Amino acid sequence: MAKELTIDDYPFEEGEWNFYSQNIRKKYGWKGWYKQFWHHIRRPWSRSQISEFAPLGVGLEVGCGEWTIAPVRRTILSDAFEEHVGNQSLAKVYFPADNIPYPNESFNFILSEHVLEHLIDPSSVLVEWMRCLRSGGKIILFLPDKDRIFDVQRPRTRLTELISRRDNKEGETQRLLNEWIDYVIKDGLAPHYIDLSPEEMVQTGSIHYNVWKVEDIQELAEHIGYTVLKTEPSVPDRSDSFMAVLSKP
Repeated sequence: MAKELTIDDYPFEEGEWNFYSQNIRKKYGWKGWYKQFWHHIRRPWSRSQISEFAPLGVGLEVGCGEWTIAPVRRTILSDAFEEHVGNQSLAKVYFPADNIPYPNESFNFILSEHVLEHLIDPSSVLVEWMRCLRSGGKIILFLPDKDRIFDVQRPRTRLTELISRRDNKEGETQRLLNEWIDYVIKDGLAPHYIDLSPEEMVQTGSIHYNVWKVEDIQELAEHIGYTVLKTEPSVPDRSDSFMAVLSKP
């Protein structure tokens, strides 16, 4: 594990709206003045779910990327990479999702949006996140739905596959890379990744190793020991996604 970090040392943002406005102007330039009110950018429904299930306490966002819907005055923004396909991450601390350098039971909630599908061993990741959560802590997941993203032609990732994958990560990485190239890249379904070499796709975590419907993530979560509080097959303000809210017993 990397050098252990402390919550007290993290520079939390002072204002939610100011942080949001600054980032949208940086992303969209002068168009940001009106785009900041667009429903699919502002994400009011998704933000309301975070407020409902994690109204208090300090949280961690894993893999925030270039955009966040986290309550940034009380959320640590983390990532494994400083940039994603040329886009700078908003993170202030960097570490892999399966090796979080904070003590046991540090967080009231963990937020993650479109991250678990990029990880070869998501079950081990969810075990690590449980370690970091306080009793009763929540995980709020937004993940791509198989039928509403470029993975539409690929087979779903089942729990039995994830369990057996732990013993053959290298072989499974190569198999899934080949599947990704055959069913996504060659068909031009993810043009933002097309200029990456296969090696870069693996190194930067660009591949979707996992292809899910909401019931698949529910089965995985319950297998690990989480209580599933809510699932939403279709997120109203992010059309490609489903949501699952998990609780540590």
